[in-house]
Amino acid sequence: MNLSQLLIASSLGLVGLTTSVNLMSAQHNSLQGLQGSESLRADWEKASNFINTEIQHAERIYTNVDQVKIPSGCNIAEADFRLAIDTRRNLPLTIYAVEASSDGWRGDNVLVRCGPAINSDGGLDRNLSRAVLIDGLKSTAGGGGFESTGTSQKLGGYSLAL
Repeated sequence: MNLSQLLIASSLGLVGLTTSVNLMSAQHNSLQGLQGSESLRADWEKASNFINTEIQHAERIYTNVDQVKIPSGCNIAEADFRLAIDTRRNLPLTIYAVEASSDGWRGDNVLVRCGPAINSDGGLDRNLSRAVLIDGLKSTAGGGGFESTGTSQKLGGYSLAL
């Protein structure tokens, strides 16, 4: 085998190796995207179940920010307000709001819940708790990813767009 044949063979081998690495990289990225979608779907189901439970236990539901007083400890702007749930008279309102995502969160927006703290046994107490319920909300969807509707004081609905 002469030098030119060796160079051609090594070039072909290098092209084959590069193609294989690119194919493996594309497969890896595709798998990560699928895992991310599954994780987002699981998060959506958990958040939906949680919100549904809070709505089912509500004494009153408010979808108009003018009907409620947002506790100052929530640090939620009126423009971000989406839903308030009055669970019991002796507890503060539960406020749901959509805020722009900050570093470390997926997507454009996050859904924030501020309201009675949840104990380790699942019960509610009077202490105010503020936390991101879910991230990855679509800013182009209605309400910035969370839109609520109320047809009466005890009947309400919402849409969650991820």
